[in-house]
Amino acid sequence: MSISKEKFDEIKSRYSTLLILEADPIEALNFVHDLLYAEADAIKENEPYATVSIKRLESAAYEVFALGHEVEDLI
Repeated sequence: MSISKEKFDEIKSRYSTLLILEADPIEALNFVHDLLYAEADAIKENEPYATVSIKRLESAAYEVFALGHEVEDLI
């Protein structure tokens, strides 16, 4: 990963109470979304020429975000 351990820990700390309860799948998807965007941002900063990787990560983050809304509609 390109993000620092500190950034990973920061994102992880937002979800420290994650349990598998009714709304938790949405929280898990939010965690993945944040992690994907943080990785894309880290690559933008350190390797801005890696546009394919950046685009791939941002696209994945968007798909996870959209999936979260679909899951939310089911709950």
